[in-house]
Amino acid sequence: MNAHVQVIEVHSKGLCTICLTSDAYRLLLVCVYMPYKGSECMTDEFTDQFATVDSIMSANADCHVIIGGDFNVDYSRLQVHTATLKNFCDNVCLSPADLHRSANIDYSYHFELKSLVC
Repeated sequence: MNAHVQVIEVHSKGLCTICLTSDAYRLLLVCVYMPYKGSECMTDEFTDQFATVDSIMSANADCHVIIGGDFNVDYSRLQVHTATLKNFCDNVCLSPADLHRSANIDYSYHFELKSLVC
């Protein structure tokens, strides 16, 4: 890729963002690590993170946007973070890739315990 990379300073320990610019495109890449649902405090932080992402997107409105990372959300569970993520995506016209009709993996991590026998 022949692109200029600009790191976008974000004052959040759960976000990092860069903008790639070339003659053909401007791409905003946002990597998130969202808090796990555990308390009301975590729900507030979850919502605040999306407010920060929305602000970054507004400041870079001429960019295509890809947001990836660990959202700590399972769409099969009706929890407050699930609804918050869905509302955010709807409001900014983003589509979760794991809800796409061709997506066939419903997990992002697999651990298979293997024991050693001595």
